[in-house]
Amino acid sequence: SLKDETNRLKFENYVDSIGIKGVLLVLLIQILQVFIAFIPGEIVELLSGFLYGTWGGLGICLLGNFIGSFLIYCLVRFLAKKRLSTFQDKLKQYSFLNNKKKIALYLFLIYLIPGLPKDIFTYLAPFLPINFLIFILVTSIARIPSIVSSTYSSHSIFNSNYTMAIIVFIIFTIFAIVGIIYKDKVCIILGSEIETSEINDDGKTLLNEGTIFIKESYPGFEGKIDPETGELLLRGPSIMKGYHNQPELTAAAIDEDGWFHT
Repeated sequence: SLKDETNRLKFENYVDSIGIKGVLLVLLIQILQVFIAFIPGEIVELLSGFLYGTWGGLGICLLGNFIGSFLIYCLVRFLAKKRLSTFQDKLKQYSFLNNKKKIALYLFLIYLIPGLPKDIFTYLAPFLPINFLIFILVTSIARIPSIVSSTYSSHSIFNSNYTMAIIVFIIFTIFAIVGIIYKDKVCIILGSEIETSEINDDGKTLLNEGTIFIKESYPGFEGKIDPETGELLLRGPSIMKGYHNQPELTAAAIDEDGWFHT
């Protein structure tokens, strides 16, 4: 039992005797976890902290996340030519990430808050309006609190400091549960933030680049901002032709050029 100090020393000596091989093995496991997104990352974080301490475990996890993310980035870029529509369909669910001005903040929040979907964005990174190195930097910093809570807890267990381990575990679990419960609301809130600052003078640019997939998916669909009122105007085959037997309401909602006033 590792409760006994003698056994803990023996285990530490065994880990030390493995040397770099042990570090590389845990690193490989972390890289695989990034690829196989449904495997909880916390398992690898706990293992890393148990074997190599709070900060050593943190370093291994961050390095593994970087290597795994880089490999996925290269792989997706290669496969995107054949399966581009698959990735575009996924991006439609998170169109708010096409906001160049706030994407770094959005990614930071997504990776910081426990319970929100994270690993899927590694596969979407090549299609996001953000430099890959900045993507890695932002997401790595955001991961640190979660990783440290895991590595610290497992290292505390190794040192028989069960009270601290339980406290950290309870706190993190509460945040994780809250994140899981409200993850859809968070995504909706992020998705509902509409930027109008990048509109051209002619008023014909869509609200943000996140709506570009609407144009690609529905040929002939258009959207613009009324330069005088700031109102969103839509026109296309998916827009209604008018209200049944109510010409006055139709005239109030749809102008002579066929623009639907939202």
